[in-house]
Amino acid sequence: MKHFRSLFIISLLLIGLLQGCTEESRELLMNDLSTHHTDELHAVQLEHSPYANDQPKEHQALAQKAKSITKTLEHVTDVYAVSLGNHVFIAPQVEHHIRFELKEFGERAEKKLDARLPSTTQLHFSTDQKAFQELKKLEKDVDEKKIDGSETHERLLEIQEYMKPL
Repeated sequence: MKHFRSLFIISLLLIGLLQGCTEESRELLMNDLSTHHTDELHAVQLEHSPYANDQPKEHQALAQKAKSITKTLEHVTDVYAVSLGNHVFIAPQVEHHIRFELKEFGERAEKKLDARLPSTTQLHFSTDQKAFQELKKLEKDVDEKKIDGSETHERLLEIQEYMKPL
């Protein structure tokens, strides 16, 4: 009998606590959760992308120049790059033993790229493996003209999330 009374009191307390939440506070909580948690990783709203009508294949000269500069760097084994507007996203793969000196390598690479690319270029450089893999896929899709400017823009924003600052 004592257990039932304790269980009854705990149940009433829980019901009272739950009733304390007003409808407004529940809505605020649900809105807060929905803005921070989405079904897609890094979902981006791009209804008005400035690149919606662009063909990204036509704008890869800057990316190609950045790739050729990066390939000349010591210890680079492979590199992928995509450009859109004045933004260049570049991700080299480096020799394994350099992985311990990534910060210094990245600083040297960015300095060299900044010196040789136009001053208006916004450089997004990373040696992160996830960024490398995603840029590899994106570069292939751009080269094969599988995607438009708006989708390229969206995927570059997602890739930027993987790019760790130096």
